[in-house]
Amino acid sequence: MQPVLINGLGTVGSRIARLLLSMDIPIHGAKYSAAPDDIKTKEILQLYKEFGRFPVIVGAGENYAERVEKCKAVGFDVLHHELSRYKTIIDATDGDTTIKHMHDYKKNSKPFLVQGGTESELVHDFVSAPRAVCENYEYDKGARQVSCNSTFCATALGLVLKLVSADDVVKVSVKLQRRCRDPGEKKELKADPEMKDSHHAQSVIGVLPQLKGKIFSQANTNTWEHFHHTTLVIDVAHPVAIEKIKQSFREYERCIFLEHDLGSALHGIELLRSVSEKLGVADADTLLPIYSMRQLSPQRIEITGYTPQRSIVALSCVDWLWGALGMKKSWREAFAFTNENVKWHGYAVLDLKRAYEKALETPVAVHG
Repeated sequence: MQPVLINGLGTVGSRIARLLLSMDIPIHGAKYSAAPDDIKTKEILQLYKEFGRFPVIVGAGENYAERVEKCKAVGFDVLHHELSRYKTIIDATDGDTTIKHMHDYKKNSKPFLVQGGTESELVHDFVSAPRAVCENYEYDKGARQVSCNSTFCATALGLVLKLVSADDVVKVSVKLQRRCRDPGEKKELKADPEMKDSHHAQSVIGVLPQLKGKIFSQANTNTWEHFHHTTLVIDVAHPVAIEKIKQSFREYERCIFLEHDLGSALHGIELLRSVSEKLGVADADTLLPIYSMRQLSPQRIEITGYTPQRSIVALSCVDWLWGALGMKKSWREAFAFTNENVKWHGYAVLDLKRAYEKALETPVAVHG
């Protein structure tokens, strides 16, 4: 098999790499620079330790030769970049860099998936959430995996739409409290508590167009790491059977569903960190979104939960890859294949879900 290029082997790219390496899929990574004290460099070296070495391409640009030497000095196996070497590409860069890459991929007829956060109309939005993609998805073209928070919301709303008609949804209000930084980052822990209109509603509509004009989102930033915390309030035209919706979440392989709320966002994050440590999942990187639910009135439900910012998009990226490589004909086949074959810190997807749900059945004492 030709290696898959992960262009941008950083926060998100290294999580996708972990899943692919767990299935012995050959990968090459691309990174602009490296330093011994850089958390993202350390994550690549950890992948080397767990799965064996793979080539790393140094991104073109200023001081190229110097950056190549630094990458070699930290222990990377450096390889010269040739786009023709790869059949398909997962791009985990951001901003103008991603836009430039997309033009290059299109020019060279390379199927590609770029990560959420890139504001571009060059490609359509994608996420492997229930009711979010069609049976005849065209894998041979470029796509954009929507952001971590949009994935969280699209997954929850996709599960709701299995039982509630989109025509019966009156309004969805999204309140998102964003984490300030990832673990290991040197950014100052700053908060911006004011809720402001956010782009997330439009991103969710990109994968659930039947909800156009019905989703409204606001966001702020809080001084914590690891997780975003989100509340969705869904108003419907007719009384809703919440127990059936809960069962849909219980049965869905790619979420952790809790019968009880974890309390305040900060307490919940600390609880998830404690449980993750017990389960051997580094940095509370749960891979799966965490949800709980309650009925506010016969025609209103509230869904709250936590988004693991770094890893939540990784499974969808792997699903997309099976189609791009011609291994699976539909997203349903790709979805099932990923669930059955990937490992996350030693856990299969369903085993990971069950382990967290069992560990969180009863509130666990949180130690500072």
